Amino acid sequence: MKPRRKAFWTAAALFSAGAVLFPLSRDAGVADSAGTPEPPWESELRPRMPRTDALLELGQKAYGRNCAVCHGEKGDGRSDAAEFMDLKPRDFLAGSVKVKSTPPGSLPSDEDLFRTISAGFPEYGMPSYRYLSVEERWGLVHVLKDFMKASGRKEGEALDLGAPPPGPPDLGRGREKYMAFGCAACHGDSGGGDGPLARYFPGTFLDARGSTAAPRNLTLGPYAFKSGGSQRDIVRALATGFEGTRMASYIPALGPGGDRSPLWEIAAYVHSLSRDKR
Repeated sequence: MKPRRKAFWTAAALFSAGAVLFPLSRDAGVADSAGTPEPPWESELRPRMPRTDALLELGQKAYGRNCAVCHGEKGDGRSDAAEFMDLKPRDFLAGSVKVKSTPPGSLPSDEDLFRTISAGFPEYGMPSYRYLSVEERWGLVHVLKDFMKASGRKEGEALDLGAPPPGPPDLGRGREKYMAFGCAACHGDSGGGDGPLARYFPGTFLDARGSTAAPRNLTLGPYAFKSGGSQRDIVRALATGFEGTRMASYIPALGPGGDRSPLWEIAAYVHSLSRDKR
């Protein structure tokens, strides 16, 4: 078999295996403070496993077997399989990722990378790698961090997300904030991803690599949300934005004091739009 075709079928096989083993990667676990399920890997990332030579060796082997086929041996997102993908694999050397808990311009935390490796993005071509051992996944975290350090970016502290307002969510107030913060301009009045900017200027919704980054249809459910569909996940996405896309951080819009309650109100409303509330 020719190397390029072999790379394509290897990538396809890895995705299929992950989809079969973990078809719903954000499985329900212990409920978080917002009453939404906590994914099972949240307990697996505690305590954090610091870098050691043995752990790094495990990670390098796991990267070669599972990740290099798409992200490239050097972690630069260049591979034969990548040529067949509409959404190109991440270039880790750039140090930028969309799903993280740290401020824009900083590296993702180790915990961010562990979550992404464990959850995957099955809807976008990356399977869950939870079938790897916890040690292998922590090893992969340190391999990816080594790649990312080439970018010159610095480590960042996770943003404070605050806590959900007490009592049941006020969805009417959440919708008011959704409209006031301009969410409907892209995601649409009903969250269908069909706002006026999306309808009339679709060619402008690209990420930093030139891949399409259209507004998410918020009614499809948590498994269509790249950063997870719990209310806390949605708050985190609002706080950090998706670096390299038109989805910017909403922290500056909170004004002096940075009260996080509007983000939780929007998150509760967005969560209510989902056809599947898991």
